[in-house]
Parts: sequence; structure tokens; C-alpha cells
Amino acid sequence: MKELVYESHFQKISFSEEDAIFEIEWENTVELEDETYRQEAQNQAQVYEKYNGKGLLIDTSNFVFGIVPETQEWVADFIIPKVNQAGITHVATLVSSDFIAQLSIEQSIDEDDKSLIVHKLFDKKTEAYNWLKVNI
Repeated sequence: MKELVYESHFQKISFSEEDAIFEIEWENTVELEDETYRQEAQNQAQVYEKYNGKGLLIDTSNFVFGIVPETQEWVADFIIPKVNQAGITHVATLVSSDFIAQLSIEQSIDEDDKSLIVHKLFDKKTEAYNWLKVNI
């Protein structure tokens, strides 16, 4: 059973202790600004440190915020190491319907060349979740 472990105006983070999987649902991202995105990323990292999760499902299907290159690098340099330290080994991302947002998400993934996290993109939530369950 999933438990809501963090909620803001922009995202909800749930955690399934049974499956050891976090699930992030982004919302209202049309209102998101770069500094707020960075704060939300830091909040995510703090949540990961509190639980024993191995998998992460990021639902960006409603994500319309374009992540600028400087922030993509910042995530790779400061957030991804915290994700690694928290023990997350696999990340499944549901693709965004917004082309620019999806491109910036993919560039953020490509920016991460230092971690051992296995990352895969999906169109369907059930496929993403099942992939995580099988692989973590």
C-alpha cells in the first residue's frame, strides 16, 4: 500500500514500503520557476533519505516546465549523488506530453553520467511500476 510522504503545490511523493518504490506525481508545473524546481528537487532528496526505497517512478505526464541546462547540471551534481546515497538503483519515468518539457527531462537524464542508476522511459504507469518491481 502506498503512503503519501510529501506533498506540495507542485508534486506528491508516495512510498510503497512493500515494493520499496517511491512514486512522484508532478502537477501545476506551468506555474513552476527554476528556483522552486530546485527546492522541490532538494525536498525529494530529503524524502529519499528517510525511507528504504530502491525504485523511483517519476510521473512527468503532466510536466510542462522546461528545465534549463544550468539546472540540469545542478541536478546531476547535487541531487543525483543524494539519490545514489539513499540507495535508489532504478528510475522509471513516464514521459511528458509537452515536447520541450520532455526534451529537458531527457537531457537531465543524459547529464547524469556519474551514477549507477538504471533509468528507463515509459508511456504507461503500470508498465513502469512492473519494470521497477522486477528489477529492484
